[in-house]
Amino acid sequence: YQAPHTAGKILAGARYFLVDPAHEDVAARPGGLFVCFGGSDQNDLLMRFVPSLRAVARDCPVEIITGPVSALRPADVPDAVVHTYLSPAALAAGLKGARLALTACGNMLFERLIHATPGLSVAQFERQDRYGIEFERLGVTRHLGLGTKVDIAKLAGTVLTCYEDERSLTVQRTAAARIDIHGGCRQIVAS
Repeated sequence: YQAPHTAGKILAGARYFLVDPAHEDVAARPGGLFVCFGGSDQNDLLMRFVPSLRAVARDCPVEIITGPVSALRPADVPDAVVHTYLSPAALAAGLKGARLALTACGNMLFERLIHATPGLSVAQFERQDRYGIEFERLGVTRHLGLGTKVDIAKLAGTVLTCYEDERSLTVQRTAAARIDIHGGCRQIVAS
């Protein structure tokens, strides 16, 4: 985004993201692990992660948002709450109230930042991997790499360890709170 009257200046970085108004002033809906790879779940990561999600759902509350084209069905992870659609406000409330999120590195990663929701990220495509790496460098996610290469045998343990690590969750929340994504959004709109 180019700011007005600033030849050559570009608004770039984690704080510059157009925030859906549903994320503004939303009340948190308390939850456990919030899992969402966007509306289309490219590469069927949810299906790939089913064994791990089942294991995690036995130990903590899990909410999965699939999108209408996902092959994942509620019976695949019977101890989880599975939604094929959530309104923008319900998605924002669930994300804001989650203890931990497992998301892709697209819009969901920025939306996690809006609510300072700690979590883990996976890239759906190689181009997303650099976002995950940079967001990890900022301290706002633990990036696991390309989702198609995540070690499924270790994923449940990694998620549960992060879920229970209060210090790590606090570090991510604090780092996210330092990034003024709402101010960046207002600056984009004003430009």
